Amino acid sequence: DGRFSRRDLLFSLTSTESYLDLNAQDLEFGFNETKRDRILRTYVRNSYSYHLNEIFSTLKNEYTDWEK
Repeated sequence: DGRFSRRDLLFSLTSTESYLDLNAQDLEFGFNETKRDRILRTYVRNSYSYHLNEIFSTLKNEYTDWEK
C-alpha cells in the first residue's frame, strides 16, 4: 500500500564503526563486485584461521545479487 519502501536492506552489528572507511558514492550506490570481494577477503583473513576459501565462497554467494 505504499507505506513501506521497496528496497533491500542489509542490517548488521559491529564492534567498530566502518562507514568512515567508505566514500560517499559507496554509501549511496554500493560498490562493484571487485571491491566487495576485496572487503570480504580482508574480513575473512582477519577473522578466521581455517577454511578461508570456503568461508569466502559462502559469503560471496550470500552477497551476490543473482537477479542481475
